[in-house]
Amino acid sequence: MELSQSCEGQIKESSEPEVIKILFLGGIGGGKSSTINTIVGHTECETGDTFIVGKQITEKTQIVTYKADRVLQFIDTPDIEELHQDKRFNELRRQGFHAVILVIPVKEHVRNMKMLSQLGKLLGSDCLKFLIVLLTFKENLKDSSLEEFIEILELDLKNFIKRCPKRIVEISNSDLSLEHSRSQREFFIKALEEVLQETKGDVITKPSRIQNRVKCCGCLNE
Repeated sequence: MELSQSCEGQIKESSEPEVIKILFLGGIGGGKSSTINTIVGHTECETGDTFIVGKQITEKTQIVTYKADRVLQFIDTPDIEELHQDKRFNELRRQGFHAVILVIPVKEHVRNMKMLSQLGKLLGSDCLKFLIVLLTFKENLKDSSLEEFIEILELDLKNFIKRCPKRIVEISNSDLSLEHSRSQREFFIKALEEVLQETKGDVITKPSRIQNRVKCCGCLNE
């Protein structure tokens, strides 16, 4: 990540690097932990097969820090349906999140609306402007297009995704090579920068509460 010239002076004036808190939400086996590993370029979050019904690898909220010109804190979470019971998540929610990543895997069984209703309960409708829709398991598309996958989703989920055309990021976590990690990180950072520019450094906390904590200078460039 490199600083744009317009932001360089602002960063140097601060003794402490800006910390951007990025919340990852989704269901079991969606690829939240794997995506964080891909973005940072090495394994930080435990991953594994989740074919057993109800089994999850990430059982508690954890933070992975990626340091560059800004400090990015990736907040990995358990299944979104159980998150309201997670003590650490509730503590972090009081501080606020600069971006919310809704992780949806490119898998045929993803046809339910539970994650959307839980998203609303956890953060309220105000979270939409902080939101990035991240589609994992991009390699499963094979010869199909992203549009074809979206069409097989439940109507409400399909319409929800279509409302975020500029906030959709497709990612593959099948390769942890440095080159692959860098390319995937570039796509993610671009979407993240757009969110930070639009929200001007606000953070989302509990439903209907938005607080301004950090001024955004829009310089998250790879």
